Amino acid sequence: MISFALFPSLLSCFRHSPIIVVTTVLLSILTVLTLSNFILQPSFSEIIAFGNNGTAISTCNCVVFRMDGIQDYWISAGQLAAMNQFVVRNQSLTLGILTNDTGEDTDIVDNVRRGVESGLFELAMHGANDTDHTTLSEEQQRNSLNQSNTKIVALFGNASDVFVPPFDAFNAETLNAMRQVDMTILSANTSSFNELQLGGGSNNESSTLLSDPIQSRTIFYVPSTISFKDYFDDQYLRNSVEDIFSNVTQSIGAYGYAVVVMNPTDFMILDPVGDPTETLNVNEITDLSRLIDMMLTNNIPIGSFSEITAGMQSQNNTLMPSSNSTSQTL
Repeated sequence: MISFALFPSLLSCFRHSPIIVVTTVLLSILTVLTLSNFILQPSFSEIIAFGNNGTAISTCNCVVFRMDGIQDYWISAGQLAAMNQFVVRNQSLTLGILTNDTGEDTDIVDNVRRGVESGLFELAMHGANDTDHTTLSEEQQRNSLNQSNTKIVALFGNASDVFVPPFDAFNAETLNAMRQVDMTILSANTSSFNELQLGGGSNNESSTLLSDPIQSRTIFYVPSTISFKDYFDDQYLRNSVEDIFSNVTQSIGAYGYAVVVMNPTDFMILDPVGDPTETLNVNEITDLSRLIDMMLTNNIPIGSFSEITAGMQSQNNTLMPSSNSTSQTL
């Protein structure tokens, strides 16, 4: 009975104070919009990122060498010579496979398979083909990842947990698709991650409730820290062995890991217009050899992405296991 008695007094208050009514309505609308934005926020809030803009460091204290663009009948000399530098030293190498273009070149397939079977090669998916995944729908990305991993298993016996998006391009739909096919590690570059934070998903309709078990699966973002060569203004720019080594030591000191990105084109002689030929550049392979030896003589372990995430710590040095699915708000 007391609660009914309150309504007349409230109505009387509103009749005499229209400002209160307007304020109440505006606050209600604002609250609804805020809650809806929180509930339907894109899934990139579930990333645990390593590095200078992330929430995590690693106890791995290792460097990962990642070579992208592995495929059939394409500057095979560069692919095989670079792989061999790690095989002869019994060291790890991560390979980004273009799955639609891989499977018929026995030289490439057999070398990758032997490296996988010996435990030296970690497989990363570089896409079914060289396609910007932000131009694809979530369903198209999911199907592409699923089909690519099926082929990787058929060729090499192991599925891949690592996705290296072509052109370093990904969005919220990419993360949702990765979760649906049980992939957990994403590696591109730092600027790509910054663009995701600012831009969110390209298709708001794909954003779903974070209470969904699939949505709550954590993605670990491990960006590259330096490239063997940078491609800028239509030309290849070489990073010296000393500069790469300096970047690796500084990154490990700050974040517990470093990632050096390579491409088979890095090890080929270029023609007069700057395109790679089919002729191996022995000097570049020699520099790669020297770089690997610098790591080993300075007791810097050469590891894998799975080792980086397995040794994950938060920035406040609280150990967090790699199976942790707790949301990390960036």
